[in-house]
Amino acid sequence: MKSNMIFPFMAIYYSAHFGVNTAGAFLLINIMIGIVTSFLGGYLSDSYGRKRVIVLAEVLRFFAFFTMMVCNSPWFLSPTVTFYMMTIHSICSALSMVATQAMLIEVSEPDERKWMYSIMFWASNLSIAIGSVLGGLLFKNYLFELLIALSAASLVTCNLIIFFIKESEESFAVNQANKGRNLKGHIIQLFTNYRNVFSDKVFMWYVFAGILVIY
Repeated sequence: MKSNMIFPFMAIYYSAHFGVNTAGAFLLINIMIGIVTSFLGGYLSDSYGRKRVIVLAEVLRFFAFFTMMVCNSPWFLSPTVTFYMMTIHSICSALSMVATQAMLIEVSEPDERKWMYSIMFWASNLSIAIGSVLGGLLFKNYLFELLIALSAASLVTCNLIIFFIKESEESFAVNQANKGRNLKGHIIQLFTNYRNVFSDKVFMWYVFAGILVIY
């Protein structure tokens, strides 16, 4: 819901400070970076653990919201830094989404997943609806206060993940197996994994359709 409260309105923000053409370019950059990070996020969560990647993403997200709050306060304004922080936010969203979905698969049984994804679907739609409405009401005149609330919510989320979510056993086993691999080994393994994925044409069409629907 935090993303839905600001991202839909960033086009207006960028247009007001940079112009329409630059605003479109900035939004495209954020989206493309998010897509690329999603591909890397899967491998990172496999190599270093789901929880570790999620915690990293949430810590960086809190840093991004907090910096945006400072840069849109009554005492200081920096749209350029705000753009950089939104880019970090896009990276964090992609990393946490991939790692979270992988963890949910690992900690659930096959007969539980239909119910689990139904809850996720409704929660996602509800967050979009509520976040968009609240963002629309607060973004123009209360952006500073909105960013304070988002920073606080992100900090709470980060603490909940750190103290109340445990690493899945399957992810822990994979993480142990990848220990000692150097950077070159990680790069080779990354391309090997995705070569196998890209060879599945049906799955790639499904991914492409999903990207069009989401973005």
